[in-house]
Amino acid sequence: MLRVVTGTYGISEVAQSSELLSTLHGSPLYVAVLVLIFLGAASKSAQGPFYIWLPNAMEAPTPVSAFLHSATMVKAGVYLVARMHPILSGTPEWLIFVSGTGMITMVMAGFMAFRQTDIKAILAYSTISQLAYLMTMYGYSTAEHPGLGFAAATFHLLNHSTFKATLFLVAGIVAHEATTRDIRKLGGLRKEMPKTFIVAVIAAASMAGVPPLNGFLSKEMFYETSLEIGELVSETYGGPWAFVFPAVAVAGGVFTLMYSIKLVDGIFLGHRTHDHDVPHHVHDAPWVMLAPAVFLVGLIIFFGLYPKFPIEVLIWPAYSGLVPDAEHLHVALWHGVTTPLLMTIATFAIGIVLYKFYDSIAAWQNSFNAKLPWISVNYWYDAIVNNAKPIAHKFAAITQPGPIGVYVKMTLLFMIFLIFWPVYKFSIGLGIGVGDLLPAGINYNAQPYEIVLYSLMILAALGAALLPRYLPAVISLSELGFLVSLLYIYLKAPDLAMTQVCVETLSTIIFILVLMKIPQKFKEPMPAGKVMVNLLISGVVSFGVLAVMLNANMGVLAPFETFNYYFMEKALAMTGGLNVVNVIVVDFRGYDTIGEISVLSLAALGVYSLILSRAKKGEGR
Repeated sequence: MLRVVTGTYGISEVAQSSELLSTLHGSPLYVAVLVLIFLGAASKSAQGPFYIWLPNAMEAPTPVSAFLHSATMVKAGVYLVARMHPILSGTPEWLIFVSGTGMITMVMAGFMAFRQTDIKAILAYSTISQLAYLMTMYGYSTAEHPGLGFAAATFHLLNHSTFKATLFLVAGIVAHEATTRDIRKLGGLRKEMPKTFIVAVIAAASMAGVPPLNGFLSKEMFYETSLEIGELVSETYGGPWAFVFPAVAVAGGVFTLMYSIKLVDGIFLGHRTHDHDVPHHVHDAPWVMLAPAVFLVGLIIFFGLYPKFPIEVLIWPAYSGLVPDAEHLHVALWHGVTTPLLMTIATFAIGIVLYKFYDSIAAWQNSFNAKLPWISVNYWYDAIVNNAKPIAHKFAAITQPGPIGVYVKMTLLFMIFLIFWPVYKFSIGLGIGVGDLLPAGINYNAQPYEIVLYSLMILAALGAALLPRYLPAVISLSELGFLVSLLYIYLKAPDLAMTQVCVETLSTIIFILVLMKIPQKFKEPMPAGKVMVNLLISGVVSFGVLAVMLNANMGVLAPFETFNYYFMEKALAMTGGLNVVNVIVVDFRGYDTIGEISVLSLAALGVYSLILSRAKKGEGR
């Protein structure tokens, strides 16, 4: 669709042309383009109702999860949104679809993290929530300020990779040493695993947005851009948007703080009961396991204390390269007492208070889901998967009942639809009637030998359809095929005639070998009504094929120029061949020809095997 509207597949070409951008944004296909691309991106990055695959994808070892779910694979959808930002952003539709989906997902995923008891499940829902942060910020865009949240999103894209990968590695270390990821069986590990505890606290604090870590900086930028977009939308459209956008951002921050505390509290604080299958003596992992997490923690601290380095080296090039007229970024730990700082303080205060009710909220969620399971997206997904087999069985019972005649009729009816629906739509547009389907100007005067050949073909076709025994019907069908090969010779296509002779010879042999095993007379009754239906279907198909063939090159239904001129011009120059048909078969369609030869060879081997088996049986072997 982008190609249809803009005439190019190049993102940079569209982004650098104000005319193409205006054409794209004003096109009636713009919304369809945006929705389709965003659906793919949302599915890839587990946004909206498409989140259900991510928590179930946590079976991989935690280093794999740290790589795929924190840094690369899952973020591909977010990357796609960022990459398409220069050509699709700056419209109300972009803000609604991208930021709207991100804001809802951010809050719901954070809320759903309460119910989880598996460490990696908590991290999975936190990943969904953090990806929603990114979607929300990349969606902050207006016509006057197209890159409003781009820098904040890109910085958080980097920061999320550091603290979330660290937490996944911590989950792997804990699971390795404590032999479980069930947070209900853990607790008190701070004394037995002090190094892991420090690493986990720093990573969780960064995710929660605690200064002076890198997560605090990108969260402050998120809050700042939420205030700006709220004011812009409120000024343009009115309404309480100046409050809604910052309020949702704070809600996302509150939930982030709560599940960050839950991770540290549930694993390392408190006391562990020894009623579960957890080793009594747990110790820190060896340095070979801790080193990657410690390295990432070093980046968390370094990016927080010296944000100029990641901003100048990584974030600014991406920001300025994709956002036109980008302002230079000034990121620092302290900007004075600002509204984003007050929002951060409110986030911490509300989050700490609500955390006291964390277990109660989780219990309420579980009871609520038990009473109303149908409100869950997982419920409908599981219902579709579980019901797929019986539904497919019922569908197959109608569409595939067994008799081959039903399949032939369905195929022909679908062929009628494929032929006549486009012809009908095209004819309505040109004011063409059914009588115009047979083109004028064709010389229908046939030579005597043509009349004889066509008459014999018609008689052979009638014989194949009407003879009461299998063998005469097969002979008639074979005769029709050989007569078609004579027609090819008359039309000066000896290669096609040779192929037709080979195919008819093979198929006739196969038919005769099979007929030796079955009764020689048709047993299926053919009521008059069934005969009439068959005649009607075959007649309509025949007329449709005739009309399409007659109009292929010269009729009113040939709106496209044929491509035979290409082969006529290129055959000699590109291949050195004078026979254009042979050049097409051997050079331009060489792989296709190899496939056809392979099929014929396999068919010949099958026939040879059948004949050989009959010969061995006749010899008593």
